[in-house]
Amino acid sequence: MPSLIGTSLAFPGSGLDQAQPCPRTIRRLIAWTILPVSTAAGGALAGTLDPGYVLASLGLIWAVFCAAQLFNPYLLRIEDKDFP
Repeated sequence: MPSLIGTSLAFPGSGLDQAQPCPRTIRRLIAWTILPVSTAAGGALAGTLDPGYVLASLGLIWAVFCAAQLFNPYLLRIEDKDFP
């Protein structure tokens, strides 16, 4: 009788000792943890800094990011008919 010690029943022959989590489970875990962390970070920033300056700086960072995406070579080829 063959021994089952060290083998995986979920992925036979793969060498893994336990099943891997589904990608949807990972995304759900990230989504559940982002809201409390971002709320705490926002509260800490609002408590120590002027909220107007925080919002203005975040808006400036967002505007610079959007302007940089205008020169992204991958996004420039989205509507290019000659590109395969």
